[in-house]
Amino acid sequence: MRENTLKEKIMIKAVELFSEKGYYGTSIREIANAVECSLPMLYYYFKNKNDLYEEIAYVEFIRINDRLRSELPKQEHIKEIYTQYVLQRKNLSEYEKSVYKLALKAWMRTEGNTEIQIKLKQWEESRIEYSRSLLGKHWGQSHACELLVSIFIRLLENMVDKLVLINEDIPEEQIRSEIYMIFEYGAILAEKSAVK
Repeated sequence: MRENTLKEKIMIKAVELFSEKGYYGTSIREIANAVECSLPMLYYYFKNKNDLYEEIAYVEFIRINDRLRSELPKQEHIKEIYTQYVLQRKNLSEYEKSVYKLALKAWMRTEGNTEIQIKLKQWEESRIEYSRSLLGKHWGQSHACELLVSIFIRLLENMVDKLVLINEDIPEEQIRSEIYMIFEYGAILAEKSAVK
């Protein structure tokens, strides 16, 4: 995010305060004071605290993910695309990691409201369905391959959670090795399923 507009400055400060104090522990007045703008000016951009939180935990989160998806290599093997997907999240800025964390809190319904949670769940379901479709085309549609797709999606989620939520430093080589190993196993499984 560029730090050149008042709206962006409000969002950056709000991410810091929501991350530090939580949704319920942060007041809209605190955010306005931190940005050094008046409440009416803040309300010009955001109707209320929930509107601001939704802009961050949903809209900004989706914007970050859309940008990352557009930067993925298009002509690489699918295993390299998924490797880059994880590495992108390893290299997020602190601001982007904070947005991810706030989105997760909203998704888990520990902060924010039900509407944000529902939107995030729908986004997540469509993302998982897209991955299932893509991997199913690659590995096939046997029961064993469907299970492998589920395992692989959980592996990705676990890696991203560790990288983003707890800042675990998983080495790039380990990320690559684990993803490539699943694809090697998937190729063997798909071949065996095709023979039957």
